[in-house]
Amino acid sequence: MAIKPTYEELEQRIKQLEQAELNFKNTEEALQESEAKYRELVQHANSIILRFDAQGRITFFNEYAQIFFGYTEDEIHHHNVVGTIVPEAESYRRDLATMIKDIIREPERYINNENESIRRNGERVWIAWTNKAILGQDGSISEILSIGMDITDRKRTEGALRASEEKYRAILENMKEGYWEVDLFGNFTFFNDSLCKFFGYSRDELLGMNNRKYTTPKMAARIYRIFNQVYRSEQLIDIIDYEVIAKDGSTVIFEGSVSLMRDNSGQPIGFHGINRDVTKRKQVEEALRESEKRLARYKKMESLGLLAGGVAHDLNNILSGIVSYPELLLLALPEESKFRKPIETIQKSGLRAAAVVDDLLTVARGVATTKEPLNLNDLVGDYLHSPEFNKLKQFHPAVTIKTDLDSNLINVSGSHVHIRKAVMNLISNASEAIEDSGNVTISTINLI
Repeated sequence: MAIKPTYEELEQRIKQLEQAELNFKNTEEALQESEAKYRELVQHANSIILRFDAQGRITFFNEYAQIFFGYTEDEIHHHNVVGTIVPEAESYRRDLATMIKDIIREPERYINNENESIRRNGERVWIAWTNKAILGQDGSISEILSIGMDITDRKRTEGALRASEEKYRAILENMKEGYWEVDLFGNFTFFNDSLCKFFGYSRDELLGMNNRKYTTPKMAARIYRIFNQVYRSEQLIDIIDYEVIAKDGSTVIFEGSVSLMRDNSGQPIGFHGINRDVTKRKQVEEALRESEKRLARYKKMESLGLLAGGVAHDLNNILSGIVSYPELLLLALPEESKFRKPIETIQKSGLRAAAVVDDLLTVARGVATTKEPLNLNDLVGDYLHSPEFNKLKQFHPAVTIKTDLDSNLINVSGSHVHIRKAVMNLISNASEAIEDSGNVTISTINLI
């Protein structure tokens, strides 16, 4: 038999039920209040906030997003992200599908991405998104929350910076001059293609190379002094005519400038400069200097030629008597006369002097010397019976002159005066080289 509760017990239970109902109402009111605060916070947040389902259909669009994109929540509700706030493109659909798959696979993870977005008025903007799964009571993904931030200005700045970098890189790569950067120790850290061509090295070979490896020790010391001066003075310095050794061993002459390079904090980190290859110009200048020297020598020889011409003309007048009168005297002298031989010697000496004068006139007129068939043996014999040789023996009595002449010697083509002078000078030099006594041997032989 069931025991009926007492009146007091019933009253107690009623009070408990009333208290439970009151607690429930308070909890419901607190939950509603919290949800209202959350919605108010989300609606008025200074960020783009939206929610969409696993198919990409928008389920929530806060006020900031409405103002930013130009849509009301009713206008965009249940529309797909792609085709509304993201441009309609297959690549964007693939990116959205990939992002949703990543969130489903790792619902606890925050996934960040950036994409181009489009406002209602057609303006293109860039948004950085942070995406996170919203889980239902059963732990499954009910929606995806995305919070976006406008990064259009940053993207435009980055784009302008890239364009600027590409512009100046194009300038560097297309300029004929060589641009380079080195660290404080003189090792290459950056350079353009022109510098690679000047040196003959590839980029990989030249990167990190020190100036001591492509210059002479003397030039490396000069470059070090210049860098040190730039570092101390912090002023740009022009370098004139310094040489480097290319990969093929050839010498390249540069002129250019060097200045100090600093980091963002203003600390020196190296040097940079521009080089011009002036090798050809220097070669032309050197050739011009040589040409000027030759011209100066030519003018000097021209002056000497004029002087020689005048002297030769006067000597010819003097020699005419020395050459002509011995011939007249010989006609009048009998063959057995003791004066015949001295007079013949005078005549031969006069003829040789006339030949010398003729040679002097050749120099004066700039005309090539006439060549004729000659036999060296005859020239040697002629010299050994000449007054010049007799005078040589008087100066060097201890020197004996011997001959070893080829009897079948082939004739040569040349100037009698010049070759005779050459033979005379050779014998004279050989005799003077002997300090005490000795022999000088004159030999002739066919070499062909």
